[in-house]
Amino acid sequence: VVFRGVPYAASPTGEKRWRPPQPVPSWSGVRDAVAFGAIAPQDISAERLAKRGLTMSEDCLTLNIWTPAADDQRRPVLVFLHGG
Repeated sequence: VVFRGVPYAASPTGEKRWRPPQPVPSWSGVRDAVAFGAIAPQDISAERLAKRGLTMSEDCLTLNIWTPAADDQRRPVLVFLHGG
């Protein structure tokens, strides 16, 4: 089971740019977590991204979560944040 594009902080755009991260605004109902979030801006061609179905944006503070099953079992968690 995969949950894609789950936000872990509010969008760091506009007046929030270069500021400490803010909590994610709450949402109502079920969040559709089937699409990967945008990747952080970097030196890569937009054409290469489009071929992979990816987008680039400063609004990129999301997680992709893989789990062997969607049940009530407690499971260990590994979080990997690359150095950029």
